[in-house]
Amino acid sequence: MPQFSINRQCFWSSGLPRCLNPLQGQHYLWLLYWVYFRPTRLKEYFYQIDPTIYKAEPGLQTIFRTTQLPSYRNLYCMISVLSLCFGLGLGLPLLWLAGGHLHHSISLGWGIGGAIAGSTIGTLLLILFLGVFGTAVSVARGLMTGTVVGVSSGITNSILFCVIIGISQSFPWLNVETQPGVIETFALSFGLAIGIMVGVTIGGLAGGIVGLVLGGTGSLIVGMVFSVLIVVLSAIDIAAEQTGVVFGFVFGFVVIATGGASVSLVKGVFSSVIVSGAMGIAVGFSSTPSVGLLTGAIAICCSLRLPFYLIELIWVGCCPQQRHLTEWDELLIIYLPGLRRQLWQRIQQDFYSGITQLCYVACNPFQRWAAQSVLKRYLSQHPAPLHALHHLLTHPASNTYVFAPVSSEGWLHIPSIGHVLLGELHNRWVNCAVDSSSRLFECLVYQLTRCFRNNSQTPLTEWTRLLFQFQLAEVTKQRLSSLQLAEAQAIAAHLVPYPGGTEICQVFDAICVFLKSDRLASLAEIVSKARLSLPSLENALNPTVLEVLHQLQAIALDLCMSGQTSRVNQQAALLRAANTLNLLEEGLDTHVITPERVVLRQVIHHWQHLVCDASGEIGNAQLIQPIPNPYVIGNPVTGNLFVGREDIMRRLEELWSPSQQVPSVVLYGQRRMGKSSILHNLRATLGDWAVIIDFNLQVMGIVNNTHELLYALAIEMYDSLPTPLPAKFQEPQLTQFTQQNPYQSFLRFLKHLDSVRAGRRFIITVDEFELLEHLIETNIVERRLIAFWRGLIQTYPWFVMVFAGLHTLDEMRQDYWCPLFGSVTAIPVEPLSFLAVQQLIIQPSLDFELKYDPAMVQQIFTLTNGQPYLVQLLGHTLVAYFNRIVFEQGVTHDKRLTLRDLDAVISSSNFYRDGDAYFAGIWRQVENSQPSYQSHILRCLCDRPLSLSELSDKTALSISTIQEIVSTLQKHGVIVEKDGRYAYAVELMRRWVQCLSVD
Repeated sequence: MPQFSINRQCFWSSGLPRCLNPLQGQHYLWLLYWVYFRPTRLKEYFYQIDPTIYKAEPGLQTIFRTTQLPSYRNLYCMISVLSLCFGLGLGLPLLWLAGGHLHHSISLGWGIGGAIAGSTIGTLLLILFLGVFGTAVSVARGLMTGTVVGVSSGITNSILFCVIIGISQSFPWLNVETQPGVIETFALSFGLAIGIMVGVTIGGLAGGIVGLVLGGTGSLIVGMVFSVLIVVLSAIDIAAEQTGVVFGFVFGFVVIATGGASVSLVKGVFSSVIVSGAMGIAVGFSSTPSVGLLTGAIAICCSLRLPFYLIELIWVGCCPQQRHLTEWDELLIIYLPGLRRQLWQRIQQDFYSGITQLCYVACNPFQRWAAQSVLKRYLSQHPAPLHALHHLLTHPASNTYVFAPVSSEGWLHIPSIGHVLLGELHNRWVNCAVDSSSRLFECLVYQLTRCFRNNSQTPLTEWTRLLFQFQLAEVTKQRLSSLQLAEAQAIAAHLVPYPGGTEICQVFDAICVFLKSDRLASLAEIVSKARLSLPSLENALNPTVLEVLHQLQAIALDLCMSGQTSRVNQQAALLRAANTLNLLEEGLDTHVITPERVVLRQVIHHWQHLVCDASGEIGNAQLIQPIPNPYVIGNPVTGNLFVGREDIMRRLEELWSPSQQVPSVVLYGQRRMGKSSILHNLRATLGDWAVIIDFNLQVMGIVNNTHELLYALAIEMYDSLPTPLPAKFQEPQLTQFTQQNPYQSFLRFLKHLDSVRAGRRFIITVDEFELLEHLIETNIVERRLIAFWRGLIQTYPWFVMVFAGLHTLDEMRQDYWCPLFGSVTAIPVEPLSFLAVQQLIIQPSLDFELKYDPAMVQQIFTLTNGQPYLVQLLGHTLVAYFNRIVFEQGVTHDKRLTLRDLDAVISSSNFYRDGDAYFAGIWRQVENSQPSYQSHILRCLCDRPLSLSELSDKTALSISTIQEIVSTLQKHGVIVEKDGRYAYAVELMRRWVQCLSVD
């Protein structure tokens, strides 16, 4: 997905503020500048506040949320202030000039009242457009349209009403005494203009409905405001022609700002012209035809931004060496002289900044032809055009939306600037619109400006056409045909004369070889015999593509060498190939640009399919007995089943390095997360220098007091010593601990042990240390035992303790745990990664015969979120399911399991019964722990993810209570938060709770 927009600074703006401040005058100028010249910056401002609000679906609830954020509240406040300040600052001088010119008396008070009225209309229209567009189209469209209409109409109406109402004489065609229907006529005209504008902007039936609502409501607003203001006046007298000029300016500036900000620029211009014409007709009906004609003409000129263009034209003529005005006016319609010359000079002086400026100009459909002609000329004259084109496509600005989206359709269908430029380079119009009317208008502009483009044909033109097709295939998720790949190979051959062209030719030759066969064995043989001459990565045009091809070639050679070996070796080679292909596919999105990504993805998918087929063929040997079940449920795992914990074992090795002071450790995590397996694999990891003491209270039996517990620990440490032992070192006796001080007895034992331990370290593993916590709370074991152990840890560096359990240290609020806080390192045990789950499922043992579809492995990871116990449970249940249907039911089934088999397993009630040790354990934990109502929240989340407010509505609990509950559930890994909504971390847990709720 492209980036949101090009973040460019105007020459007087220091950057995009995080929050507009009504007390800073510069922020009002920024807001005015964004509305009339840089609406994309306004979108960036809304997007940076909260992307979830900007992307939210239409709805009043989200609109109300904006009022809770200071960045939005300040903006809404500034719109009214900005309108009133400009109304008074410009309206009062114009009122004084008009009074002097027409020789009429003026009323300063009524002028100020008129400015307030205009500002009020702007605020009401802000609310109206924000509400209607925000509920009918999208929240982003509502924010943009409401803000732009509020600012533009507020300013212009404030100036207009200040001048008109300030002249308190007779005004025949706007006098409520002589023309009692004038208010209704003008209000209906105003509503008609709004309705036409909105209908054209949105299009279709929805546009008609929304336009009708906005038109009617706008008529009501204007009618109410004019009723209050005009009825109390004796008369208003101003020349009808001059009023038409003012009206024309008002509507011209309003509609062009609205269209350019909320929809595409081209559609905004055409909509503005149509609306301006409609406004002229409406005013003609309410006054005289000449006034209507003048109003429409002025409005159309303003819609085409002619007043701004004249100023910009003078600026360009007076300051030709300064920055071109296209850098800060993205709504420029008519071509300004010198644009192509400035683009050409910029790209020659600094390619990086030149491309940024060129991409910025390409966003404007009216000026895009200038960017196309300059870029095509630059590539034709560049000594290494392929390198320049590659730099263009990898430039961050090219991977940006050509028009910052304001709707869900826009996020999906608006292309990137790079995609548009590729189309322009081979003289093709690119659709940048999301609706039919915008598409028609943009195509019309392209045809009108086609004569200004560079339409020459070169080998580079064909190459850009090919890249455009590749990029289009990536966007539409289409597969390239063999004819397209053959055409690509032929086009690449014509690029050999260019620097880097030989590399491109060799790359496509290799790709065609990689797609040559439909069987993995023959493909591996073809690749190994082809002797592809891939260039080295050094000084390559596209080293990332070459790196992928080199790895594919290495996979083919590995498969070819293992083809004549044992089935186990073939399976290992296929597993290595599958892992490498998965890693290559994951790296495509971050390291390879879009045009080449689609070809490499097709090669990788082709090879993945062949690897799966080859794995199935190897596994299709005749079954004569049930497959041994290698998966372990509930008990600690070792060997091949112990995967995904390399980081924790490496951390423990670093902490317990023989040359360092050794800290004790707490391993904490969810139930059945694999903490016991880590403890059972310590001996194999740490070697002979460490003596592992498995001090599991469940295994040791029930102790009655502290004396017996310390005695049991001393016996375990004594029994772990190698024999023979010195005669002076005797086995500890129970009477030494029961009849004497047990702490002193254990200290004497450690002193004797220190003399015979021969440099070994003793690592005491205490699994399920919550049992020890229970013994302390029930006064079976003394609380001071924890402080005693801390003293031992600090006194004897070779005495190390490892606790494993559910809680983290900061959850142990009891005083007796406090001594451990400063002496123990906490290490979380988290779910397995996808690669670890894949390894565990696909190859739990070296001679495992069952095979799994890649989609099934992905679904297992999705269902379990990497929870080790559930992964083992699913694997064990799948093997049992296969053996049952094949050997008990006599059903013919090959040794490849699919998603259908997985669905059959998890839909069985036996699966959740077998997994009750996990599911019920989690459920008991949430029911018996604080805060309360955790299980109630989990029941509410069974149907779909919910936000805090939705949970509060469903449970009748306060937001603060809900926050405390979800924080606890998140800390224990039961739920996760994504985009402001909370859901189960483990999908199978959600299904179990759902079944529990039904029962």
